[in-house]
Amino acid sequence: MNCIQQMRPHQGQIETGAAFRRILEGSEIITQPKTHVQDPYSFRCIPQVHGATKDAIRHAASVLLTEINSVTDNPTIFPDEDLIISGGNFHGQPLALVYDYLAIALAELGNISERRVAQLIMGLRGLPEFLVANPGLNSGFMIPQYAAASMVSQNKMYCYSASSDSIVSSNGQEDHVSMGANAATKLFKIMDNLEHILAIELMNAAQGIDFRRPLRSSPYIEKFLSVYRKEVPFIREDIVMYKEIHKTVAFFETSPGGLLSYYFTIFAGKKEQSMNSDNKEEMFPIVDEQGNIVGAATRGECHDGSKKTSSGSAPPRIQQQR
Repeated sequence: MNCIQQMRPHQGQIETGAAFRRILEGSEIITQPKTHVQDPYSFRCIPQVHGATKDAIRHAASVLLTEINSVTDNPTIFPDEDLIISGGNFHGQPLALVYDYLAIALAELGNISERRVAQLIMGLRGLPEFLVANPGLNSGFMIPQYAAASMVSQNKMYCYSASSDSIVSSNGQEDHVSMGANAATKLFKIMDNLEHILAIELMNAAQGIDFRRPLRSSPYIEKFLSVYRKEVPFIREDIVMYKEIHKTVAFFETSPGGLLSYYFTIFAGKKEQSMNSDNKEEMFPIVDEQGNIVGAATRGECHDGSKKTSSGSAPPRIQQQR
């Protein structure tokens, strides 16, 4: 049911709620009797928080699309009209504002992610403290949470609005500037931190699911985790964690585990990495004719036609990078 999202119909919230229902369909874990009334905000409000970030990305994308197809020369020459007009299309205020807006939106995605990481290592809801079998002798996932918290705090610093600043130059002629370049460079730093924060959350979440065995999550998640575990194993005793964090970031960017890599590519503007076209386990989103994501399939399933949708039909098509 999506009645909660329909009562507050922000597009990003509706999309996120629908995505979670698809991802969790068929999970054994979610069917277990609940011993608590409500989950913490960082879990319960994912559609509202992630959805708001999606809406912010959508707005920023629309501004960028307009800007990249615009003329920003000064003066602007109109040869057909025999006109040379001195104007202000060079001013970067539209980009500066959306970069600052996007910085806040992405920083909040990292903020709520770190809160979920912290919840997972607190020894609550049947999980061991720090997500290790023997927490008395091992610090487990304590240090990665430190790293996530540090990057979240750094992102808050980068959220200071560059576009609210200006300084005079050129003997007063250039007396108001956008500071859009500063907004862009700090946004890039936030994106890099966010990628590492989300990597830490994936490490924690995968570890937590392994402690729920023999219960299984949804087929969608189990297929994804089976690919991820080929890169980053279950952590039994203390190891140097930064290596596993870097492996997870690389998994986002290049692994044929691919679906999360695909989403992050679209979501955060990262350059898509080429993947091994012969890997039959590489995963792709399936979309309908309207472009809505309706499921996932491996490369092998797409090629041999064995993957069926909920209606029993073959996959509509594979989502293409624009």
